[in-house]
Amino acid sequence: MGTDMATGPEASADSAPVVIVGAGPTGLVTANLLGQAGIETLLLEREPDLSDEPRAVSFDDESLRCFQRAGLLPVLDGVLVPGTGTKYFGTGGRPLFYSRGPRTPPNGHPIKSPFQQPELERALRDALKNHPTVTVNFGTEVTGYSQDPLGVTVQAVRQGEPVTQRASYLLGCDGGRSSIRSLSGATLTGSSYQDKWLVLDTTENPFQYDFAVHHGDPVRPHVIISGQDGNCRYEFLLPPDFSGEASLAMAREFLAPYRQISEGQIKRARIYSFHALVADKWQQGRVFLLGDAAHMMPPFAGQGLNSGIRDADNLAWKIAAVVGGMFPAELLTTYQIERRPHAEAMVELSQRLGSVIMTRSRLKAALRDRVVAVMLRVPRTRRYLETMRFKPLPRISAGFRFGRPNDPAGREVLGRLLPQPTVTRSDGTAVLLDEVLGDGFALLAVNPSNDELPSAILDRPVWQRLRPRLAGLRAGGSIQSVAGGPEIVTDAHGLLAPLLGGLQDVVLLLRPDRFVAAVFTAGEAAAIESKLAHWLGLGDNPSPDGL
Repeated sequence: MGTDMATGPEASADSAPVVIVGAGPTGLVTANLLGQAGIETLLLEREPDLSDEPRAVSFDDESLRCFQRAGLLPVLDGVLVPGTGTKYFGTGGRPLFYSRGPRTPPNGHPIKSPFQQPELERALRDALKNHPTVTVNFGTEVTGYSQDPLGVTVQAVRQGEPVTQRASYLLGCDGGRSSIRSLSGATLTGSSYQDKWLVLDTTENPFQYDFAVHHGDPVRPHVIISGQDGNCRYEFLLPPDFSGEASLAMAREFLAPYRQISEGQIKRARIYSFHALVADKWQQGRVFLLGDAAHMMPPFAGQGLNSGIRDADNLAWKIAAVVGGMFPAELLTTYQIERRPHAEAMVELSQRLGSVIMTRSRLKAALRDRVVAVMLRVPRTRRYLETMRFKPLPRISAGFRFGRPNDPAGREVLGRLLPQPTVTRSDGTAVLLDEVLGDGFALLAVNPSNDELPSAILDRPVWQRLRPRLAGLRAGGSIQSVAGGPEIVTDAHGLLAPLLGGLQDVVLLLRPDRFVAAVFTAGEAAAIESKLAHWLGLGDNPSPDGL
């Protein structure tokens, strides 16, 4: 690994690395994704080493799916604790409901997996050793940058000395107090809460849940998230008139219903106020914001860091495709278009859960408890709560997606993150679908009657530029593949049946992040190829309908 931090400003975007600022989880995951794609990357962190504070505490199934494609799950073995959702309690500690997600996880992984951030960051940093194109420089603080048509010149201070670095793109993954956001002139809109919370990270916990616990008693709303090896996070809403700092006496008082605590068992004790803020501009030229630099949200939906991983998953493949010459730079303008609406929906969900579950109002809490009790009596609304249908689906309504399928089933799947079932191969082995699709673009034929589909439509240069992996998916029956043709698999548990059951001889164009970019039949292939040609810079129409 090695890129020179004093590269001259005459370097063009074709020869300069992608510079990432911030070696937190979002920056480290982005660096791993770019490294996997073979993109020269320089990760800069102003601190002398990784943080030792356990801030973020859990990943969802969408993040784990990203890690799966990036080959990161093996290095995270022993860091993540597979979890089973969240239990909610109401007034007086009475159970409200248990939100554990669908019986079959839609993305092939547990819906909530706790971790300790220091151990996570070390594992992600160690994984970068597998990518010779990635370099990490600690103790380097970015102080400014300037852009021109050929790239970005980054100014920084390292060990007290000014240095410059030429970059093709600059990614701000440097948290809620992002210097890159400040330098770019982007502003945050939304709310900052006056409520204060005591956050305690402890060791030697006498119990361990495999689910998160949200206590909505208005007397003292609080959250408990168990981790590995006796680690545990507690968050307590403080009285409105509270002022002061966290103390051992306060920790002992608040934890008394659960455990006794000594000073040596407290890894971190902080007083926090939460924010619900979104940046107005996530891209300015060659500069991008990811994670908390682009959006901050209350923790009650557990989606702050997970939203940052979605940012990385969305942007990394696009930068790799542009730097690698597959797509023109216009592809990058889809990043904010695609990601901001979903991030805003997660901010809204976090606010709503906080206001309903963590209310101090006895009247509001009593009303909440009664409404939940009624909802649990009705199968449809019970499933809404227990399977987490209140969590916004990952879907893009504009951006890199194109074509307008005539049938309702095709319209429903277009722009969706395709669920990942366990599929059965022709030799009888069972694997997750992404293991068949690979880590790049893919063409997936749904219920093909011809084993040569989608191979039969790939005789034009546009597909040769995209280099998609070919595969077929059947709901059942024979799964024998044609020699030399695409691999045909079957959905082992019928996970995709509700979404794809109405489709026959239809091809899905899947992006590297597994969103469905296009849905078409062999007869519609020419029209889709024409639209894709425009995205690839091979056509005359400068305005693809997906943007």
